[in-house]
Amino acid sequence: MKKFYQTTLVISLLLLGNNLFAQDAADTTATGADTVKIWDIGGLISLNFNQSTFTNWAAGGDNTVGLSLFYKPFFNYNKGRVSWENKMDFRYGKNKIASDPWRKTNDLIDINSKLGIEAGKNWFYTTEANFRTQFDEGFEKNNRNNYISKFMAPAYFALALGMDYKPNKHLSLFLSPLTTRTTFVLDDSLSNAGAFGVDPGEKSFTQMGPSAVFNYKKEIFENVLLDTEAAALYEYHSDPKFVFTWDLVLTMKVNKFLATTITTGLIYDENILFDVTDDTGVVVDREKRVQFRESLEIGLTFTY
Repeated sequence: MKKFYQTTLVISLLLLGNNLFAQDAADTTATGADTVKIWDIGGLISLNFNQSTFTNWAAGGDNTVGLSLFYKPFFNYNKGRVSWENKMDFRYGKNKIASDPWRKTNDLIDINSKLGIEAGKNWFYTTEANFRTQFDEGFEKNNRNNYISKFMAPAYFALALGMDYKPNKHLSLFLSPLTTRTTFVLDDSLSNAGAFGVDPGEKSFTQMGPSAVFNYKKEIFENVLLDTEAAALYEYHSDPKFVFTWDLVLTMKVNKFLATTITTGLIYDENILFDVTDDTGVVVDREKRVQFRESLEIGLTFTY
């Protein structure tokens, strides 16, 4: 049954893609040349650096240095009744405190493609695909001996079919009654430990259910850009699971090239359990928890 649903979604995506290019060819033949801009291509690149040094400082303090890179390109197509939105989000950052080893402060690969055909005013029949993972190994706090995550462990691939509501260019709400989300853990040690919800020894598992994705991107004040996305999935299952993610990037430009960037990320995934220890450090239980991260950085920012 799961393979049937996945096959249905893939076929829908291919049919929508075929409709897009067929319509594009027909319009070109009819008009001879396009005078309307059908592609909107742009993005944001940000390089951030932070550093502090202490010499004979009576109040104390540790020398620190940090570096991070953000790259958020987009490629959007709009023509006739067809809308095709593609966006990527790449983030990587590290910092070093005194003689401690370098530690990650940010790590994300997020690729999203959404293809829709207008159904009526502000509504689109839509297929959306999303892939998310990370670049580098991640470690527990104060423990560099064993990694707890790495590239493709975990990784997530979601494919959804539904309706997209877009009242303007800043906001969209995608509602899907049929979504598949596959979690991959392509590392033997993490797989054998049953990390990120896989059965011990397995490399993946698939969830299926309704989902909703909310996107909002707008300059809310002069030189202040808000870009946020919230997504929720409820799994159809005898033991249903709920997954919620919320990402936010707030960019405040000082001038053409300098900006302050605040990023936050929140995850609540009922497939991921955390150890509960007693006073002696012995694991006595496992529980669901809300995951949260936040960073504030100042650096060079270029938009195009």
